[in-house]
Amino acid sequence: PLMWDAARGDWTFSLVGYQQEVAGIPVFRCDLRVLTRNEPGSPAVLAASSLRDLGSFRDEVIASQPTLSSFSKGKYAAPALRLHGRDARIDSERLVVWAGYDELNPAPRMAVEMVIVDGDPSLGADNYSKVLYVVDAASGAFLYEESLICNFDVTAHVHGRATEGWASDACGAEVEVPLPYAEVTIDGIDHWCDANGIVTVPGASGSASLSSTIGGLYFDVKDFQSPLSMVDGTASAGSGTLVHNGGNEFEPQRAQVNAYLHANRVRDFVIGAAPAYPVIATQLEFTVNLQAAGACNAFYDYQSINFAPSGSVCANTAFSVVVHHEYGHHVVASAGSGQGEYGEGFSDALAVLISQQPFMGLGAIQGDCQYAVRSADNDCQFSEEYCSSCGSGSHECGMLLSGCLFDLAVHPTGGFAIASTLAINSVLLHGSGSSIDADITIDFLTLDDDDGNLSNGTPHFAAIEGAFGGHGLPSGIPDLSIELVQAPTLVDPASGATVTVEVVPGAAIPDTSSVTLWHRRADEAGFVPMLMLGENTHFSAHLEGGACGDGIQYFATAASGRGTEYATPLVYAVVATSETVLFQDDMESSTGWVVGSPADSAVDGVWARADPEPTSAQPGDDHSANGTQCWVTNPQAGSGASANDVDGGQTSLMTPVMDGTDAHLLVFWLWYYTNAPTQVTDALLIELSIDNGATWGSLATVQPSESAAAWVRREIDLSSLTLTASTRFRFIAQDQGSPNVLEAAIDDVLICTFSCDDAPLSPADMNGDGFVDGLDLGLLLAGWGAASGDINGDGVTDGLDLGVMMAWWGA
Repeated sequence: PLMWDAARGDWTFSLVGYQQEVAGIPVFRCDLRVLTRNEPGSPAVLAASSLRDLGSFRDEVIASQPTLSSFSKGKYAAPALRLHGRDARIDSERLVVWAGYDELNPAPRMAVEMVIVDGDPSLGADNYSKVLYVVDAASGAFLYEESLICNFDVTAHVHGRATEGWASDACGAEVEVPLPYAEVTIDGIDHWCDANGIVTVPGASGSASLSSTIGGLYFDVKDFQSPLSMVDGTASAGSGTLVHNGGNEFEPQRAQVNAYLHANRVRDFVIGAAPAYPVIATQLEFTVNLQAAGACNAFYDYQSINFAPSGSVCANTAFSVVVHHEYGHHVVASAGSGQGEYGEGFSDALAVLISQQPFMGLGAIQGDCQYAVRSADNDCQFSEEYCSSCGSGSHECGMLLSGCLFDLAVHPTGGFAIASTLAINSVLLHGSGSSIDADITIDFLTLDDDDGNLSNGTPHFAAIEGAFGGHGLPSGIPDLSIELVQAPTLVDPASGATVTVEVVPGAAIPDTSSVTLWHRRADEAGFVPMLMLGENTHFSAHLEGGACGDGIQYFATAASGRGTEYATPLVYAVVATSETVLFQDDMESSTGWVVGSPADSAVDGVWARADPEPTSAQPGDDHSANGTQCWVTNPQAGSGASANDVDGGQTSLMTPVMDGTDAHLLVFWLWYYTNAPTQVTDALLIELSIDNGATWGSLATVQPSESAAAWVRREIDLSSLTLTASTRFRFIAQDQGSPNVLEAAIDDVLICTFSCDDAPLSPADMNGDGFVDGLDLGLLLAGWGAASGDINGDGVTDGLDLGVMMAWWGA
């Protein structure tokens, strides 16, 4: 129980603790503590965890069931006992699982926790010790050490004078800052500071000798030309401070401090965004080399980061963003990714995200603190051929990625924190390649997503899409989707038909005022817009009827709040109450089509029913949703588009004989492509025979200017023709002029007829006398503004009703 409430006479909380164990063996100092409120339901309000993910090691322990006696005491105890006097003794010991402590995350192993006592309290602090050790159970190697005697504390601070800001050492003053995780020796024993350059250890008295050589827990500093910075001092009254580069008189020492400080800053930055980052999370004493040969250079070699001294042209390269950049290559390599343009771009971006300014290498040229090697505030555009409009070299191309991430960081709905977390974690998704492409945009959106559905956007979609899309790397995820959910192909002559669409938000919010139905009659040149009304995701509009057999085409559009417009497919409808299919063929089986005529002369590209092989001129699939077959001019691809196309004349394809007596409409899907759109002698001809092919007449012509390397729906109105029970159609593909590439294909042929009921054709015939005339107009005007003259069913008599009546006038 916690927090006694005297007014209630009860405890406010209960704290429940759980020890982490494997097969009854405790995991060293790993537990879970859950705080609950003492009220109905006992709700948990806080959980404090030091649990460790043991992975497959847990299964190994369960399978082997080790005990303390499974290991040699002579091996695991001897190294620790040798550190003490001959009278040292083991006060307690037990088998534990070692999986690290605080920020250390080593691979788990079996260990022994021992308390070793030497001397007696009566002899005083200088002659008495009691120490907790955790050692490897098999080898006795030291894993953890802690004195169990709490003396007067000695606190050591390790600082360094480092260059202020994000430019070279010539462009900023040196200020004293803590050196994270620095190594310090206190009374001859090595210790490591925390992230703030501080370590506190028990001391025998209020003073202790201190010393520090530049370096620490995570980075080992080496200098190829100068000695490393070493500082000595004394802790007076329990505290002491050591300052590297205190006099700030020597460039090598300044470079050592700058390199060590910023190596730790970039590592902390990475671990802050991805605490379990491979290699980085557990790596100790990574090498930082100073004063490498040459000048104007810094590099990474998969084992170290290296920096050159100043020269006649360039400043010392061991400064802030350059250190961040070179360590960025190590971050990329640790994730298993290739380097190249991706490694350069991410490394620049990492420096930008830490410094929160776009410049890379500011002040790298001696005497010019305004010069920067590169800038992430750029307009580099992605190029399939050259990688980036800023250049195809790895550094120039890398500016594409750093530009995207800088734009994400400064986007009004983005930010440096969001960009940093996504960028660092995204490296683990990049794979082993070195390229920069739109897959990276998808990686960012996937990491940002909160519901497993990218099609409805992510919390920071606008910022990510805007940043990457602004550099030519859009995700391709649509802002919205619009789908016809009620799409009539028959429109009643009298009552018309209702069209309904569903508009679903995607990457952006739809503009509901933009949902529009576009329609046109067969005799109209352009589409007429009509606002679709509704709420939530469903919107509808009403198509008026008309004369029986009239054709209507329509589609719907909707725009996102960002102005991007999306459309449904085009729908072909007919004014009728019923439809009868007279002939239908998807070409999947033989139904009596005939290839050839006496006039045919083509030497190649003859019609055949097959699954076509794709070329740039010929389809690779038929049109049917289900199936593979279509009629095509030689289905084989050959060596290229011109290998098996129509050559040397014409080739004819004739339909089976059919009863076309009542036919109103011929519908088919046509692929017709030519690379000579002005050669009119190569038009595709469509002919009609009403005597079973004995004689033929022209029905329609598809001109070369209508060429399209795509399936196109074609309609031919047959209602004005006199057809018979011996009707046939013929398709003629021809290459009659100078040779060129020409391919054709036919699929999904349909011939149908339409009819209309004998009921009154239009509600505009208000008096029911069979005519729409002045008598009906008088009734409409008498009801103007009320419901009595309503024709279109919206409950009021207005201009819309008058428009319907005018459309039917005289009918």
